[in-house]
Amino acid sequence: MIERDQWEWLRAAATRLSLQSGIPVDLKGLLRQLRIDLERSTSGAPTILTKPSPRSYKIVLAGSRAGSREELSSGDRFAVAHEIGHVLLDYEFGFRPTNRRHYHAAETLCNAFASWLLVPDASLEEVRIKSWAELPRVIQRIHVSHAVPLATAAHRVADRFPKLWMCEALRVSANKRPRPLRIRWTVGNASLLDVVQNRRITPSHLLSGFLDAGSWPRRLSVAVNGTTVRVYGFRLTPSRYLLAARSPSAVSVGKS
Repeated sequence: MIERDQWEWLRAAATRLSLQSGIPVDLKGLLRQLRIDLERSTSGAPTILTKPSPRSYKIVLAGSRAGSREELSSGDRFAVAHEIGHVLLDYEFGFRPTNRRHYHAAETLCNAFASWLLVPDASLEEVRIKSWAELPRVIQRIHVSHAVPLATAAHRVADRFPKLWMCEALRVSANKRPRPLRIRWTVGNASLLDVVQNRRITPSHLLSGFLDAGSWPRRLSVAVNGTTVRVYGFRLTPSRYLLAARSPSAVSVGKS
């Protein structure tokens, strides 16, 4: 099982490696430094980590869907950083999952490592969000400047401001009512998410109310146990939306 010291060691390693590299993190340089080989799969197989010898590692990256096979997309970068986390766990602790529980614990930790490495704490120290309108701009700025998926940028903003909760949704079709939405990811305040889900107010229900009229951003007030939670909807593109809320105890959006 993943131990606390492994979490702490891997977080410290992510901080150290990101400081050595700069922003955005030079992953190919980091792979050379750690002597990890990288190749692109020619099949449709997912990204995997192999160990050709006791002290060598190779990441076989999922085939490129678009653009140059030599270029790393933001999703590729997260996948590579995730696998580096597995390499470090194996190299430092000899950790290899032996059951499903251990596997999921390792996946969670390596996802966290990838986020810490690609968007280090130092990048978040100066982040200030004075109004809800600034939230999507901050996330988009981190997404671009750090070359990470939008979900990773949002996750790290939620780490910086732990009372925030966010999700991204895609509009599947504009020809049906209510318009169907597919939730791509959810990050942030788990207790607030639990309240929303247990009351059967899902992100799709909330976002559906934002789609048809009014200007952006839009606000919806939801009564939760006698307290009003304000949920904000933002349109990122004509078919992509960000839903955000904060714990009722937070006095402003950017309060941690």
